[in-house]
Amino acid sequence: MRFPPPLFLALALLLTSPLFGGPQKELSPDHLPEFVARYEDGLRLVEQAYAEVADAPLPLRDEWGQARTRRPVEDRRLVLVGLRQVLREFEDSPLDLARAIRLLLRSEALEDDLFDLSQIAYDHEREELGRRLGDVQQVVDHHNHLIESYVFNRAGKNQQRLEQLEEENAGLRKTLADHARGGQALPARQP
Repeated sequence: MRFPPPLFLALALLLTSPLFGGPQKELSPDHLPEFVARYEDGLRLVEQAYAEVADAPLPLRDEWGQARTRRPVEDRRLVLVGLRQVLREFEDSPLDLARAIRLLLRSEALEDDLFDLSQIAYDHEREELGRRLGDVQQVVDHHNHLIESYVFNRAGKNQQRLEQLEEENAGLRKTLADHARGGQALPARQP
């Protein structure tokens, strides 16, 4: 299903519209279902943009036969399948920092691809297509900022927890060493 250009732009703007909850300011495990739904909507826009690029008479090679982009549109569609899988894994395990980082890296690569395609469209005087690709890129960029913020917040919380555990470990080692020197039995551990 292809949307006419004005509707395409409206859908892109709708994803971050204040009328529909506004642009999400922060991603947290509590807000993950909303984020995933918006992210999926954004991926549908990307699919539509890729379909339009595939139908558009855009030369994806220059006059010397060199590729103007990193990969053909068909390969980009396969990347969306992988991105959806990573998104589901992240949704299933939001506290897993490695999955969040994997989602961020793949999502940033998607944004780069959209930028490349929009520039090719502009270079070939396909301003409307370039503008639509740019609009979709902005939606993906917004999602990337949320994921990036989430990754940094999660990493900070993990670091705090690690420091807390290290302090507890140091205290236990000291207690163990003190009792070993004094020949005393260790006190029962309190919960």
